[in-house]
Amino acid sequence: MFAHNVQPPLVSLFSSTGSDPLAIWAVNKHDELPDDSVVCLLEDKTSEPAPPGPAKLIEPPAIDSVGENGRGQGYTLSQTVLHIQSPVIRTTYIRCPSTGDLDMKHPWMHLQVRSLGKDWSFEAGVVDRAGREGIARFSTFQVMPLSLRSLFCYKRFELRVPNYPANRTRLCIGGLWVLFVLLLSSVCSHPCRRHLD
Repeated sequence: MFAHNVQPPLVSLFSSTGSDPLAIWAVNKHDELPDDSVVCLLEDKTSEPAPPGPAKLIEPPAIDSVGENGRGQGYTLSQTVLHIQSPVIRTTYIRCPSTGDLDMKHPWMHLQVRSLGKDWSFEAGVVDRAGREGIARFSTFQVMPLSLRSLFCYKRFELRVPNYPANRTRLCIGGLWVLFVLLLSSVCSHPCRRHLD
């Protein structure tokens, strides 16, 4: 997608405040669960507008205004956000670009998310300097690498909220907006086994 373009130092692939936030994204929802599978834009503070029927938004956990350490542990944004929910994570997602590869040469990836109190994950496809391709999967529920019969190397990382007490570190805690800053070369730097049997 960007292989033959001059790439500025900062590229925003998704901004919920743009005129067509999902223009370069493929959106996939679980067709057999139309009540529970939702991908929509809404106001974070009010959860409006409601998604088209029969879909129903899950109620996010209450936001803890003052945490155990006296600091606020959650807040809502007064702006439009992307809301994704489904009981089946692997079938409800967005993908950029909708086909092909991004072909970006940026070393960092930033992702701002708010958990809805449920397990969730995201993946980033990466290519190291030697041209080896891989997918890094970040999730709140799996910590062991997955062995796949594939040409790709998969790595899994457990998501944790920084600077919170040990009993509140899992990212499935609701109400927390968290910014993930990932140095993609650190994802590629670990050797992995390819299972071809």
